[in-house]
Amino acid sequence: MVYLSKEEERMLDGEFGSAVSGAMEILVKLGDAYKAERMIPVSGAHVFAWKISGDLPGNVVLERIQKMTEGTKLRVPCTTNPLTLNPDLSEKLGIPKDILETHRENISKLINLTREIGAIPTYSCHYHYPYEPKLGDHYALTESNVCMFANAWYGIRSNMEGDITALASAITGKTPEYNLHLTENRYGQVLVKLSSDLDPREFSNADFGALSYYTGEMLGSDRIPVYEGFPRDTSATQVKYMQPQIAHSSSALFHIVGVTPEAPTL
Repeated sequence: MVYLSKEEERMLDGEFGSAVSGAMEILVKLGDAYKAERMIPVSGAHVFAWKISGDLPGNVVLERIQKMTEGTKLRVPCTTNPLTLNPDLSEKLGIPKDILETHRENISKLINLTREIGAIPTYSCHYHYPYEPKLGDHYALTESNVCMFANAWYGIRSNMEGDITALASAITGKTPEYNLHLTENRYGQVLVKLSSDLDPREFSNADFGALSYYTGEMLGSDRIPVYEGFPRDTSATQVKYMQPQIAHSSSALFHIVGVTPEAPTL
């Protein structure tokens, strides 16, 4: 059973309000499921399902989020996933009016909710924090692109959170310490060595994506790859294009020797 500090016990008992109590209850169950020994503080979060639309599943998710956040503000800086569509650009983009009307109400509710709880309206599935995260900081990030890039490029620590667990961490400022929050689970397990006839300096963005996709297909499961043979000036943008690994592998981390902060050498 996950150990709770005195403050965390007070959160669970409702001293900080029902929203914090409910969020902590979710995190305790998550920690117990993964046999976490304790909770740890998070420096930030990334939340919301971009598929919150006007259909029944979208309504259910939105109602759950509204209930979870009722009467509370987020405890840590929190960015947000994209909206289903941007109503202000719908005409320019040629989105049919019937589709716009299907989504308009829930989009409006989500925009208002973002403002009310103090989330940062980045509305992106890429990493756009208003400050530079620090190596080793713990986060609670939903969205595969955000989580993998943040783990790999910044060396911050986050598991691939679901919409509800990431939001629970944003409300409490806590997350269970398991999987990629632990140093021993962040070491590379499979070496991906580029052959001598491949020069990453000549790669297009599509080439970086194709390599990642192929690597994920070879990895399967949750093994962490380590890429060797990339130049040290490999850019953040190029690393962002290496997210398709997640299409086949459940790992939310990779390393590039000499590029990513946890892999200065092989």
